[in-house]
Amino acid sequence: MSERPVRGWAGELGKDAARGLLGEAFRTSARTGRHLRDLLGRLNEAVFDSAAWIGSAPALIDRALAHHRTVFQEKDQ
Repeated sequence: MSERPVRGWAGELGKDAARGLLGEAFRTSARTGRHLRDLLGRLNEAVFDSAAWIGSAPALIDRALAHHRTVFQEKDQ
C-alpha cells in the first residue's frame, strides 16, 4: 500500500522524505491504534482503495507466464 502515497508525495517532498513520512505514519498507527486514514488525511481516498494496490502485478504475471511457456516449450521440443 505504500507505493501510491509515496508516489503522490514524491514530487512535493522527494522520494526519501515521502517514505519517511509514510513510515512514521505506519509506526504511529501501530503504536496508537489510529487508522492511517486519520493520520494521512492529506491523501486522496483512492490510496485506500485495495483494487488499486496491484501496482506492477500484471506485468510481473505476464513475465512469469512468458517464462513458463518458454521453459516448457523448450522441454517439449
